Amino acid sequence: MSSPVDENTLDNFLRCKLCEKYLDDPKLLVCLHSFCLKCIVEYTENNPAEEGKICCPECKTEIETSGDLSNLPVNTLAVHMQENTHVKRLNETLCTNCKLDNYEVHASARCMDCNEYVCHECLKAHQRVRLTREHNVVSIADLQSGKYDTTQLQSTPLTLCSTHNEPIKMFCGKCNQALCVVCYATEHNTHPCKNIADVMTNYMDAVAKTLDQVQGKIAGITESVLVVDKYEHDFEKKVAQAQKGIDDRKAQMTQLINKFSEMQFQKLQDVYEKEQKFIQQKRNKLNQHVMSLENTCKFAENLIYYGKGADNMIVGKMVQNRLEGLHGKHLGEKLDRTVSVSFQVTEVNNFDQLFGSIKHAIVNKKAPKMPPSTPSMQRRNRSGSDPQEGKPDKNASFSRVGSMRARPVKAEHDVKTTNGHAE
Repeated sequence: MSSPVDENTLDNFLRCKLCEKYLDDPKLLVCLHSFCLKCIVEYTENNPAEEGKICCPECKTEIETSGDLSNLPVNTLAVHMQENTHVKRLNETLCTNCKLDNYEVHASARCMDCNEYVCHECLKAHQRVRLTREHNVVSIADLQSGKYDTTQLQSTPLTLCSTHNEPIKMFCGKCNQALCVVCYATEHNTHPCKNIADVMTNYMDAVAKTLDQVQGKIAGITESVLVVDKYEHDFEKKVAQAQKGIDDRKAQMTQLINKFSEMQFQKLQDVYEKEQKFIQQKRNKLNQHVMSLENTCKFAENLIYYGKGADNMIVGKMVQNRLEGLHGKHLGEKLDRTVSVSFQVTEVNNFDQLFGSIKHAIVNKKAPKMPPSTPSMQRRNRSGSDPQEGKPDKNASFSRVGSMRARPVKAEHDVKTTNGHAE
């Protein structure tokens, strides 16, 4: 898979869609959209949903919550990406070590191994110490130029245990918890534990596999949108033919039936607007499915390439659950009906039968079975092992309304359709 790194992608991924600023304390919803904690709290207060639920401001997905939005998962992927790219957005970057001593000294480089910014003096000390002298140090100028973007974003940050302040190195399958060596020795030494890197590799392989399957649905739904467009075109053609029939019939009538003629035009207008509403709803639903799939797939791609740290385990679980949910959900609804619009005339003395009336019929077609999705990209299992091994528990934390005025077209008075073709 080609790397999705580009300036627009990163900028869009790291911005809150509510305040349009860079994410601050980013909270991740199950639909994989992220917002600043302050923004999502304010939004839900102004747009209340059912009790115990919130509505995603972007895709309108209803999400169950505990009520306290601060308990929503942190988008650790965005946090990591912000840390690794913010130097390009700032005019001045401060030395990490000097800042701890309450000094504001401009950084001149960054240690890629320590994930810290260093000033000129700290860099000299860094290069004198035996443990750090071989570290990979990159100048701020090179970072700002984008020369190290891919290397930087794919680097694995050092994640420390919140209890013992030791590096996370293991994963307990029984407790579904990332561990340091102290956690393992004191509480989990009898549990089935594995190397955190192996677990993350297996998990990312599982995400990649499901991602391929979900991506295969996008083309099918996009094709359905084109079918809806054709359906609209054919329907408008039939409406135009029916209008011509009304006009021809009206020309034969006297002024006495002009009022009735206008009634028929209004009826046709109602049919047209109702069908247009169905068409727009169908198109919007399909476009929403495409957007949801594309957003989910883009998030998963970002996770695969940049979310190597152990603190992305919760995000990884959410991504996998979302991908599996979208993969198992029938999203590619086909247009399952045809429309018939005609102006029918019967020569009788009854006024309604004398002039004619609009006939509107919907023919529902049996929905065909969806063919198996063809993955848009082929991946091999990077580890060669079962991608489910070491996998955490899933349950862990364009609308337009046509004018109805008569248009001169060559058509018969009565038009019926079968499978979208005029007879």
